[in-house]
Amino acid sequence: MKRIRLAPEAYRLGHAFSVTITTANRAGLFARADAADLCLELPQASVAKHNAALFAYCLMPDHLHMLVALPEAESLVAFVKHVKQTTSYHLQRLLGHDTNAWQASFYDHALRGEEALPDVEEYIFSNPVRAGLVAQASDYPYSGSRDWTNVLLSGPKGSDLQRTLSGSEGSDLQRSTKGSDLRRSMP
Repeated sequence: MKRIRLAPEAYRLGHAFSVTITTANRAGLFARADAADLCLELPQASVAKHNAALFAYCLMPDHLHMLVALPEAESLVAFVKHVKQTTSYHLQRLLGHDTNAWQASFYDHALRGEEALPDVEEYIFSNPVRAGLVAQASDYPYSGSRDWTNVLLSGPKGSDLQRTLSGSEGSDLQRSTKGSDLRRSMP
């Protein structure tokens, strides 16, 4: 279990969290398209189990970024544990080995105000650009949103993301049942 930075109750206060989970030994497991696709489909069970809102995700070859909000009764530690357990189990079967896919710990940052959500979303989506994997965030196939369904891509104005959200809490937003149909693509 993760050695948590905050008091345990802080992970149950209904905050939005930026989370980074890294593969064991920083192995590039998700350079394989089949492993990446599998890893992006499985967290939906964790989202449903913990009644989470997954605002943004980006699966890099050796780590996963998520921007997630949980209701007060749910724990971020339990959510991440469930994501890691389910993905690790299925990745072991796909890849044909029984080693753990993920490092034991993970990085988290509790966002204190909703105004920070778009900035963190942009940081997450820009990760493949900073890593030199793509020229524009919109070109990366393994990032998207399961809860912000109206993400528009703009031109080269410094930032290639322009968000239009209907509602401030996510409650007005349509929720997708499958993350892959929300992969960011140019219209």
